[in-house]
Amino acid sequence: MSRADDSGTDAATTAGAVVAVLRRYGEELPPRERAAAADEPDGVHQARILVRRLRSVLGAARDVFEEGAAERVRDRFERLGDDLGEVRDLEVRILHAEEHVAPGADATVVERLILRERDRYREAHAELVAVLDGAADVHAALAALVGDPPVAASKAGVDAEVGLTAILRHEIRRVRRAERHAFGDLDSLHRLRRTARRLRYTVEAFTEEPADLLGDDVRALGAAAKDVQDVLGDHRDALLFALQVRRAEADARAAGEPADDYARIADDAFAAATERIEALPEALRAFHGRADAVAG
Repeated sequence: MSRADDSGTDAATTAGAVVAVLRRYGEELPPRERAAAADEPDGVHQARILVRRLRSVLGAARDVFEEGAAERVRDRFERLGDDLGEVRDLEVRILHAEEHVAPGADATVVERLILRERDRYREAHAELVAVLDGAADVHAALAALVGDPPVAASKAGVDAEVGLTAILRHEIRRVRRAERHAFGDLDSLHRLRRTARRLRYTVEAFTEEPADLLGDDVRALGAAAKDVQDVLGDHRDALLFALQVRRAEADARAAGEPADDYARIADDAFAAATERIEALPEALRAFHGRADAVAG
């Protein structure tokens, strides 16, 4: 009898649901990585999302496995996620610049805000391809975890709905704790965003096949967590772009280049960031309403 059978990791158990989701993600990852390596439209973004989903489930459900087993696999995916993130962040900055740099802008502005960023993107993407080419051991670590799951003795046979609900309640507490420690600075808001994102991805993992086990209240919780994540993500992207433009403006002035366009671009980005963060209180109120329905 395999360890999976011995631990009762069938579809009706928490461990079985977690393993099914992780197995599915492992199967989906290679084609996503190939799309990212080929620089297909949205390829890097979709691969990054899948790695984040995988790491979210490994983090949220770590206690399902023997101590350290999930963390070791999750850590193996950290560099892959970071490299995908670096390329995606450059992609987002370029999109912001292309949106905000008006037709007819001075050529030096286009050079600093768009063309140089495209060069950085190409360099970062080439490094990403090398990381993806060398990721076989990362995939092997996940395959070993789901192939012979080291389920914690205390979690073996736990009903899926019971165990998954306990996991979600823990994730809700993490979001609320991060909210209490969010003071408006980028770092604390980013921590809040990460906790909301992990909750969202955990919800989605267990309200979709092959582990569609939870109900409409949980789906609504995931949607509310996504709204919080989106508000904070849009705010962060716009604010970081505005700060990048301010730095480019300082460099342009030091180089004796025309600099008037930078102030307008930065002001527009700061305004977009402010508009998005003003939506956070309402997004959090909606989240708490949905969380109360699940957490009790």
